[in-house]
Amino acid sequence: TSGRQPEACLLGRMAKNWVYALSDIDRRSFVGHLPRSISGLDDAKMRKFMDRINQELEDYWMAPQGPSGIASRQTAWIVSGNCRCYFRYGGGVIPPSPWPACMDDLMAEVMPLCGLGGIENKAAWPNSCNVNRYSGTDGIGWHKDDSPLF
Repeated sequence: TSGRQPEACLLGRMAKNWVYALSDIDRRSFVGHLPRSISGLDDAKMRKFMDRINQELEDYWMAPQGPSGIASRQTAWIVSGNCRCYFRYGGGVIPPSPWPACMDDLMAEVMPLCGLGGIENKAAWPNSCNVNRYSGTDGIGWHKDDSPLF
């Protein structure tokens, strides 16, 4: 955070129209919301991105091993550039997968909404993403993401 308060670094704080229902700096817990009616991300656009992500990551989905056995969800850890780091969480180890083209397209739509600019500001965008795919009634309970990788 380069000496800045954590709350000042929230993406939504750098963009317009975000509403924070929860902002607990001590617990590093934040819940921000950008109404879809403001975002311009309609159902058709969201479905298109979802379909592309599923297709372009088809060879990389895996069910991670956790403390209770193999997870019902599927995960892909995608990285860009020269990163070859593994992602470890919940007792499992997820190998890196190449950054798919669909992520650049998705981020070109989403990052400006977060105050990080468009493709001209790509260097400020995230360069890795843990993607989870759920089916049916799968889900994940309330938890914290506290991986030492970040």
